[in-house]
Amino acid sequence: PTLRAPTLRGARHPPPPAPTASAPPPPVPPTAGQAARGGRAHFSGAEFNGASLEMARLNHAWFVGTRFIANDLQEAKFVATNLKDAVFEGNFTLYTTFNESALDGCKGCSPDWR
Repeated sequence: PTLRAPTLRGARHPPPPAPTASAPPPPVPPTAGQAARGGRAHFSGAEFNGASLEMARLNHAWFVGTRFIANDLQEAKFVATNLKDAVFEGNFTLYTTFNESALDGCKGCSPDWR
């Protein structure tokens, strides 16, 4: 049996808008995770592997038992987050803050984060 693609003959579609010289270029979205907001998110038991969470604001989020493996966490803000039993291995944490976060049982967490 031969499968044929459907035709759109007779379909009425408006023509695409003509480009104008005065239209501003579309905004460039940040790469995955950059400047993201994850306030009050629940990521318990998740695994972040090779993710970019650069400049992310993760206020009051839950990361109980979450694994952070080889991530870019530069300038991320973990403010009042629950990182109990989380695992940190090989992450880039330059200027990352962990203000008022629960780090009980956290493996790979620096003592400076408390």
